[in-house]
Amino acid sequence: MKRLLFLFMAISCNITACNTDDKTTPEEAGNNSVSDVKNLIVYYSWSGNSRKIATELQSILNCDIVEITPETPYTTDYNTMLNVAQSEISAIDASGSYPAITNNVDDIGDYDAVFLCYPLWWSRMATPAQAFLHKHRNKLEGKTIALVCTSGSSGID
Repeated sequence: MKRLLFLFMAISCNITACNTDDKTTPEEAGNNSVSDVKNLIVYYSWSGNSRKIATELQSILNCDIVEITPETPYTTDYNTMLNVAQSEISAIDASGSYPAITNNVDDIGDYDAVFLCYPLWWSRMATPAQAFLHKHRNKLEGKTIALVCTSGSSGID
């Protein structure tokens, strides 16, 4: 069932990515194939949950995958990490100061759709994922972006 859900999401996003040109007629849109779309999966995972979803999605889509890597590795202690996450979110809100990440996707322009997998931190996108979006904001303009969010402590709502 999970594979079907992922496949449905992937096909839906791919079809959307194929049909981003407002001048495309319905007949022309029907000629686009899901395999014509070049996808990229970008993920950040502290606990491993988002990594599992990202790698499962990659196996379905057979596309490139990139892990977002913080410049300074995070602690593995959950309670300490809660404080770190809260202070990084506060820094983003107060001064637009994002945590440093080591990777840069120079060829992001080669992709039609970007799937971003990340966990929720304090009901927000994890700060490394926010940093990735901030760092690549100019290169992501006009791209189809599919957000895939995980949460280990809060409900679906």
